[in-house]
Amino acid sequence: MKDVFRGALLYRGCFTSVKHLRETIKTLIETLNKLSAKPFRWTKSADAILASVDRARHSMMLNN
Repeated sequence: MKDVFRGALLYRGCFTSVKHLRETIKTLIETLNKLSAKPFRWTKSADAILASVDRARHSMMLNN
């Protein structure tokens, strides 16, 4: 949804100057941050992430 909104704003927007464009983009970013910003939450445990790193490292060593 954000990309659609952003695309519509920039595609259909009529900007009289670079300053006006910058102000519009800044307002858009501030609005999106207020409406949809959320804290990041890990969905995997540290053990699962480290196991994945170990598997990737092992795979890279076998291929080289």
